[in-house]
Amino acid sequence: MDKYHTGSQGMLELLDNAFDKTGVTPDAVFTAHVHNYQRFTRTHKNNRKVPYIVAGAGGYWHLHWIQNSVKAMTVPGPIPDRDDVTLEKYCDDHHGFVLLQVTPEKLSGEYYIAPNPQDSWHRAESPERFDSFEFPLQKKR
Repeated sequence: MDKYHTGSQGMLELLDNAFDKTGVTPDAVFTAHVHNYQRFTRTHKNNRKVPYIVAGAGGYWHLHWIQNSVKAMTVPGPIPDRDDVTLEKYCDDHHGFVLLQVTPEKLSGEYYIAPNPQDSWHRAESPERFDSFEFPLQKKR
């Protein structure tokens, strides 16, 4: 969804095939190749809602901007031409990091934007919480 990349149909099919063949739907999917932060919710064919988190703004100098058509959307909101995906939150203009906590019952996390005192476009001198999330974990049999 950023200016340089779009979702990969091949990767989507690879993941879905793995989920189908194993009968296991993940509690969350994390990735970091794109240099920004994005949080989606995808409803799989078994009707489970799974968070997908892109957290790749950890230091590479060239952050990847979200496409203008996405910036024009109301967030949270559905992705055009994808009735199974909702964009919950994104940040494409600050470096940042994710802090995760996992218990047997839940996965929770916070995304912080990080300051860089050498760049005037950062708005804080200490990390600032930008997003938070919490998801129940599946009970394993």
